[in-house]
Amino acid sequence: MIKNRQKKIYQVFLGLTLIFTLMILLIIGNFDSINDWAPPALLLSFFLGIVCLICTFIFYKRSKEIEHALEDQSYIAEWHYSAKEWKEFMNSEDVFRTGERKVAFIFLTVITVIIFMMFVIFAEEAKLAMFLVMLGLILVYAMAAFIVPYLVRCFRKKEDVTVLILHKGVLLNKQFHSWDFPMSKLASVSYEKKPFEHLEVVYDFFDRTGPRSYTINIPIQGGKDSKETQSVIEELKSSNGL
Repeated sequence: MIKNRQKKIYQVFLGLTLIFTLMILLIIGNFDSINDWAPPALLLSFFLGIVCLICTFIFYKRSKEIEHALEDQSYIAEWHYSAKEWKEFMNSEDVFRTGERKVAFIFLTVITVIIFMMFVIFAEEAKLAMFLVMLGLILVYAMAAFIVPYLVRCFRKKEDVTVLILHKGVLLNKQFHSWDFPMSKLASVSYEKKPFEHLEVVYDFFDRTGPRSYTINIPIQGGKDSKETQSVIEELKSSNGL
């Protein structure tokens, strides 16, 4: 049974949107009694409310995309994996992602050190504070790159997994990747044999840092022949104009 986690996430953001809307109304109604705290509290509630509202719309769309695919069976392929097969794949995937995270960690650390050391060397005041902030940022990078993924691996459940390949997205176990958004598109689909047999799906999108691309590795389900795999690739390409 495929669980649509996007629906739960959408409901959480909808609840948060309602909470922040209520907070805005309460702050406005008690503006004079709150005194100096009123303007920053109102601004923060408004900002967080807008962010949650945007996330509500995004995850609602993603949730409906999965629901329609399941109800109409309009997906390209549905592949099932045993807990053992998925564990082997995730071990290889962890190695792949660790390499990416190391590059990102080194790049961000170098940029951070260059910027903050200029302040430490040339600023007349707050040298120690700037140096501590620099160390704090590097620690955050290290946690995101190494510590958090390690904890995720430790608490990962062993369970059978289903992968759903849609025309405009991939539901990889509980992670949903979609390029059915403005300025997002499927960049390429290919069959790769190393380090394991898998489909390599690359899609482009924009985020707050600008244009980016992300690679999804989908292990080939045991028993699938090359013709069936190739048909999935061709249908993905044709439905995305490749």
